[in-house]
Amino acid sequence: MSKRGNGEGSICQRKDGKWVGAVSLGRKPNGKVNRKYFYGATKKEVREKMVACLHDQQRGLITVGSKQSVGTFMLAWLSDVAKPRVRRTTYRSYEQIIRNHIVPGIGRVQLSKLNSQDVQRFLKSVHDKSISCDPIRRVLRVALSQAVEWELIARNPAAIKNTPKREKKEAQFLTVEQSQLLLQACNTNKYGALFKTLILLGLRSGEALALQWSDVKWAEAKIRINKQLQFHDGQWHLLPPKSKHSNRVLPLFGAVLDALRDAEALQRQYRMVNRARWEPSDFIFTTSIGTPLDSKNVRREFKSMLKMHGLPDIRIHDLRHTNASILLATGTSARVISELLGHSQVSFTLSVYAHAMQELHVEAMDRLSERLCERPYTTSIVE
Repeated sequence: MSKRGNGEGSICQRKDGKWVGAVSLGRKPNGKVNRKYFYGATKKEVREKMVACLHDQQRGLITVGSKQSVGTFMLAWLSDVAKPRVRRTTYRSYEQIIRNHIVPGIGRVQLSKLNSQDVQRFLKSVHDKSISCDPIRRVLRVALSQAVEWELIARNPAAIKNTPKREKKEAQFLTVEQSQLLLQACNTNKYGALFKTLILLGLRSGEALALQWSDVKWAEAKIRINKQLQFHDGQWHLLPPKSKHSNRVLPLFGAVLDALRDAEALQRQYRMVNRARWEPSDFIFTTSIGTPLDSKNVRREFKSMLKMHGLPDIRIHDLRHTNASILLATGTSARVISELLGHSQVSFTLSVYAHAMQELHVEAMDRLSERLCERPYTTSIVE
């Protein structure tokens, strides 16, 4: 009988008449040989199972299993791989997702035994709690791809396509009349200059809070947007913008220049009143002692102002949506708006503000109908 090759395994018959075969799949992390056993009523049946196993191993579908749990692996990946590579805010987001969702959900499952069905079932349970599955699946997929690279698992069970989808909420925005009322209300609010800047320039909250006087080019009537302010680990941090497209220079016009001058005047007043406690900084929008504004306090004041003046209960981020919606209504091209907002692609701008685009479609058909048929398109619909 010819000698068996390395890893081909052996077959023998037990006393009870059944046949058993073993295949070596390499060594485990602890150095011990990892063997997989097959059982059958006949020698042929066992051999067929062993041949199929060896074939799968050659195709990379079987690896030396790890007995560590998904939870143990995810926490190790978070500290050893993610933390040195990603931003602090991204790391904190990963940490919350892993500790609040992945570990309680599938953390006890053995990593080598995790399959796509387990992941699908887990994401379904998350979806049933009205929580978005997408960020959780992204973190799980990235982490498990590292497990594949380390040969802890053969395939990435999180690389699935049919994940539960939450109904996408349309962006909220104020009408022109409501925006005018908001701007008037800002004249008597301590954060009014900030709120005006947000709606007039369409900035993200973190971008506006990070603005410094050195970013303002008075002579050129321009302002530079190149950072964002984030608070974590008990400290304020100036971080790069959300993406390279968020790094931009915006033109300043009358109303924004007035808002910045109001902020400058308020700072002078604060310095005079709180001279002993004043902390010098270059920030445009500050507290009464010169420190950066807390985004939580800003949001709380914004909600209070909306309620006081009978305005819709929107998020502060919806001021950015309002800016884009009004620009679209004035006929500004989507490409220009995309650049002003710092979006990476025009298609993203169009998808977010589809509601405003629908109104423009009617206006466009009105103009076309008047030009070709000498009657408005909307009038013909009513008739």
